[in-house]
Amino acid sequence: GWTGILLTASSIGNLQEGDVKIYSAEVESVVCNTIGTESTYRIYTDEYDTYLLVEQEVASVYDFSDVKKGDNIVFGIESMYDELLKAPPKTDVVRFVNIVSLECENETIFKLDDYNSISQEAARSPRLINIILAVASFGVFIILLINIVKDRDNGRQIRKPIRGRFYD
Repeated sequence: GWTGILLTASSIGNLQEGDVKIYSAEVESVVCNTIGTESTYRIYTDEYDTYLLVEQEVASVYDFSDVKKGDNIVFGIESMYDELLKAPPKTDVVRFVNIVSLECENETIFKLDDYNSISQEAARSPRLINIILAVASFGVFIILLINIVKDRDNGRQIRKPIRGRFYD
């Protein structure tokens, strides 16, 4: 359980060029979704039914006001989401892919290295909490194991109820 969480957390922000597929498309529309002080951007394209999502951490750093309808963009997505981007539309499912790089009309808005840096910074606190929880869980496991072994070695038995009472 915890090992998987720690491995997943350690892979955040470590994308390589080989982990990314690059596409180009024409922008149909750009929608900014704001909740409180946090914004994300959805980029809809003529070529794909799946929209492109600019995550809040990236949206808070870069300006997307220059991305407009009719612009030609070049964007990167994680290779594992390649099929999702190209899949036929489904009316009952909202589909999106996170973009990890974006160029608009020969202007680089953000690169893969920028995305990695932002993702690592955003994951720093959750990663630390996961490590603390994993170490604490392991510590509790060791303490319980020591107590079980100690009780067994001392010849004690676990208290068992007899007619509503306990005995040693």
